[in-house]
Amino acid sequence: MARSSPHKRFWLIWTAIALLLLAAHVVADRFSGPEPDRWLYYTRAGIYALGFLALAVLSARIDRRMLPQLFILLALLGLTDLVFYFVRGRPAIEHPRYVLPDYPQDHPGYHLGELPPANAVQSDLKMKDGDTLYYARYTIDDHFRRTTPGHDSSCTQHALFFGCSVCFGQWMSDDQTMPAYYQQMSTAINSYNYAYPGWSTEQMLARFEYEDLSQQVPEQQGVCVYTFIWSHIYRSIGDMRTYCSWGFQHPYYELVAGEARRNKRFKDGRPIRSTLYELLWRSNIVRYFDLNLPLSLDEKDLELNVAIVRGAKRHYLDQFPQGRFVVFWAYDWPWSGDEAMQERFLKLLKESDIDFIDGRRPDRMDTTHVLFGDGHPTALAHREMAQWLAAGLDSLGFGVGPSPSE
Repeated sequence: MARSSPHKRFWLIWTAIALLLLAAHVVADRFSGPEPDRWLYYTRAGIYALGFLALAVLSARIDRRMLPQLFILLALLGLTDLVFYFVRGRPAIEHPRYVLPDYPQDHPGYHLGELPPANAVQSDLKMKDGDTLYYARYTIDDHFRRTTPGHDSSCTQHALFFGCSVCFGQWMSDDQTMPAYYQQMSTAINSYNYAYPGWSTEQMLARFEYEDLSQQVPEQQGVCVYTFIWSHIYRSIGDMRTYCSWGFQHPYYELVAGEARRNKRFKDGRPIRSTLYELLWRSNIVRYFDLNLPLSLDEKDLELNVAIVRGAKRHYLDQFPQGRFVVFWAYDWPWSGDEAMQERFLKLLKESDIDFIDGRRPDRMDTTHVLFGDGHPTALAHREMAQWLAAGLDSLGFGVGPSPSE
């Protein structure tokens, strides 16, 4: 009986160890508590070491002279990363766990990602150097919406608001948000705040796809307002910064034949790219230089975002045939270098027959409109955004309210 070659035995042993390490890593990840588990660190380190060993062996079989250079390159890379760890001030070593919650497919969290607690008052605290910078309480209803005080059952029109923390009103009271101020401008409108911090276009479409909002909103006439800021483009494609910071469980949409098609979530819908992001995000070099992937936006990224908005508009009008849909670009920071892409984005909205209101006011991004040390709008900015929105809706033939003075 012929004996197996040393090369074949090596790869059999390597495969067996790799499978054991992977199994141990999955078990440790599944049963560890909320704090980082040391076994996760050990198994992950072992998997990395096996990967480097495989690269070394493969390189050596191609050209044995490459082996020393490979190890030198890896050593230099590791040393450089260590240097930048100290340059960054030796921050606490992070062991983020990108584990999807075990939601059933009919749970809202499966479709939307992270959610506020239903029928509860959510507290939010921001501290700096041990001092409280901002504290707020948000009232959430049974549909995971932020409550807008003053609803009137005699109202005949609705205003559905979607977006991120800007629309949600982070650090503001329930009656200091843009939806609340907009509602105060008319005795005929009830506002519904479907926004949440960190969200983007994909949550809006996902919500319309899995829920019939006409069963939650009694007024069948009105307007749906998607509150947009430029960073939503990056969020909708699940860039590395968004994915690793908070968005790994967000809905993942792909552009298929010009339309947005749901493919699970960012974590499990594109596992190879997401795993690469997770590995790179651990690098001190990446974090020091604030590197991001993709390095820049392209036409397909804009087309995907517009396709998501277009899909949301279609579902909204299916559920509310007497409604109107509009994109409102809220107060936003200037994005140097993206000006041409922004103009292209607006052109794509127009080509898709999506009404648009330009509420950008870069000249007003000052301390009276932006919270110090945070970047979110103040109560004054929320009131002015509601006024600009109302003026824009008036110019489109629907809406209420005066335009603020220039």
